[in-house]
Amino acid sequence: VWGVGAVLDARAQREGASSPVPVRVASGGEWGVAEGAAQLLLAPLFGRAEG
Repeated sequence: VWGVGAVLDARAQREGASSPVPVRVASGGEWGVAEGAAQLLLAPLFGRAEG
């Protein structure tokens, strides 16, 4: 997580952002990424896509 935060902070500074990017471990365990990906794919089918 800390390596990701450092990269995001460096990129934000290059883009002119003044505040650091918050990075933390998400609750969701080992399946969190898979569930998020599935939700992105299935949302349009169930009418939950942002328009």
